[in-house]
Amino acid sequence: RAQRNTATSMLVAVFLCALVSAAAAAGGESSDVAVLTTSNFDGTLKDYEYVLVEFFAPWCGHCKQLAPEYEKAATALKEYTNLKVATVDATVEQSLAQAHGVRGYPTLKFFKNGVSSDYTGGRTAPKIISWLLKAIGAPMKSLDTADAVNELISGKGPTVVAFVAEPSADFEAVSVSNGQSEVPYYVSSKAVATALGEAFPSVVVYKTGEAKAVHTGPFTADAITTFVNIERIPLVIPFTMEAAQEVFQSKLGKIAFLFATAPIPAFTEAAQLYRGKFVFSTSDGSVTRLNDHVGVTTADFPKFIILTTDGQMKRYPLTGEVTLASIKAHIDAFLAGSLQPSLKSEEPPAANDEPVKVVVGKTFDDIVMDPTKNVLLEVYAPWCGHCKTLAPIYDELAKAVADVPNLVIAKMDGTANEIDGVSWRGFPTLKFYPANTKVRAGVDYSGGRDLEALKSYVLEQASATGSAASASKEEL
Repeated sequence: RAQRNTATSMLVAVFLCALVSAAAAAGGESSDVAVLTTSNFDGTLKDYEYVLVEFFAPWCGHCKQLAPEYEKAATALKEYTNLKVATVDATVEQSLAQAHGVRGYPTLKFFKNGVSSDYTGGRTAPKIISWLLKAIGAPMKSLDTADAVNELISGKGPTVVAFVAEPSADFEAVSVSNGQSEVPYYVSSKAVATALGEAFPSVVVYKTGEAKAVHTGPFTADAITTFVNIERIPLVIPFTMEAAQEVFQSKLGKIAFLFATAPIPAFTEAAQLYRGKFVFSTSDGSVTRLNDHVGVTTADFPKFIILTTDGQMKRYPLTGEVTLASIKAHIDAFLAGSLQPSLKSEEPPAANDEPVKVVVGKTFDDIVMDPTKNVLLEVYAPWCGHCKTLAPIYDELAKAVADVPNLVIAKMDGTANEIDGVSWRGFPTLKFYPANTKVRAGVDYSGGRDLEALKSYVLEQASATGSAASASKEEL
């Protein structure tokens, strides 16, 4: 299922798949999530006007990561008697999965009066709750007393409460903003605002471990949405597996990362100065896969790096001491467009004489972009099971076409190398680069991954450029 971008999605997928396998796949004892099978699926759709269904696989890392958030959402929404949150084990109920077009896990479908549509919201409890409340047309919940507000915000965050008159133009602006936000809003009165010492009218984002943020104008939907989207994100997010989605999938599209074993106050000061322009996150190095993907080691600490996540992930590391002045200068240069990204690359192998040629970042242009060569490139990950399955077939392919002029079978470790203008959705990814008409992005191969399919494809492509005169498809 497509995420907001390719390189970033792959990174987040790596993190999520590494989450502890002990997490429940979905549902469980005393669960507010209904478990659906072929025997009760249709009946549930008849009993409830609205049903959100997650089709999952017990072994799926993404499903395990979603499970606790899904459960929290189901519990929070159980007061809505016309709505049910449910799961289907697609590995058991295969006919249901096939009937509803399930091609990956988890797949979430929203049913209104039995009619299915795709769920397009986030995968944290607040985002699921917000999306569903909007989908079922639920109004913003009213908090009628100061105690109700205090109970709601106690130990939770972020929570958005609008203190506005109802009805009013301010209330309408808040309502529109609520429809644009990924978190639900609550509404309260002037009397409650006075009891709590809050301004009226105002929109307040209450936070845990951080001072609340207050918006007193302008009262337009766009202004309120911008305010909430900025303030609902913690000033600095300590990076963990659980925080990966919040950090890497933020709509800001830019991360300011500090890798350090101890806090550096200058980083927090910078976060205050540039809040709303970046997600600020810290890592102590304990999430080793983050280190690997970003390209840092503990020997580099402390290290400040800007990452872009709104397209191909690019890295902009700061060279030298990490101070407030150096962080500000680095950020200002980035915002001015005067920094160049740093791309990861392994060192080229001392010998590259195996049938499958090894490509690294430093040799991509020489090998893959050679205008005289047809190149099939596999982008793989050392830990990827599908890549390991493909490896012997890929070796056989390289041997089988070794005599075809100007045809190169190559591979590149996608976790250790980055190429400007080249991205991949997962591992393994196969791309073909025809001679004479090179484009950095390449042509994605989507055919079979058996020897015959691969051989037929590369010979056909090579023939199209006049480079396979000595080979014929009859060899198959």
